[in-house]
Order: sequence, then C-alpha cells, then structure tokens
Amino acid sequence: MLLFLAGLQSIPNALYDASEIDGANAFQRFRHITVPALRPVTFAVVTMGVIGTLQMFDQVAILGDAAPLASRVTLAYYIYENAFPAGASSRIGVASAAALVLGILTIAVVYVQKSVGVKERAD
Repeated sequence: MLLFLAGLQSIPNALYDASEIDGANAFQRFRHITVPALRPVTFAVVTMGVIGTLQMFDQVAILGDAAPLASRVTLAYYIYENAFPAGASSRIGVASAAALVLGILTIAVVYVQKSVGVKERAD
C-alpha cells in the first residue's frame, strides 16, 4: 500500500485539472490517468509478490509436522531440508540444484509477467 500511495502522490495534479476542464468524470480520470500512471508501481508490487510466493519458507517452517506428509513442502523449504537435515547427513548437492531451479523459475516467471502481464513503464 505504501508503494501505491507513493505512486499516487507522484501523479501530477495538472493532469487531473486538465481532464476536469475537458469534461472528464471521476471514472474517466481514474481509467485514463490514474491506472496508466500506476503501471510501474503495479509491476513492482506484483513482481515482489510473485518472488515472495516462490520463496515462501517461514510459514512452512512454523507449520512443522502438523501438515500431512509432503503437502507442506515448497521449493525453498525443500532446499532447507536438504541442506540442513535434522539428524542426518546433508545433501548439499541436491539443495544447490534445487536452489538453481528456484532461481531460474523466479527469473522465468518475472520474464513472463513482464512480457505478457503488467507493463513496467507507463505509456
């Protein structure tokens, strides 16, 4: 929300004044001025959300053994379990390979989002 607030404050009031003089109503000002001007902020927020989701670890670690079988395993938690196992020898190679896959997956998802979804710059 703080990023959206900063984005809203960066929109010049002259644009809203000019659209009001031209006869635009509130919905038209929102649709044609506010939404396009917030595209870079929306891209940043969505990108950080996707990266945070892919790297989700703490909620799974807190859950512990309460979840049935492997239903709680995310890729970040899988890396942790293999790098630092409880009472067994570590499988650091598997953890390194999974970390590489996580990095490539994150880059791929952000690239797809950038090319298909939310635009990085305002038009």
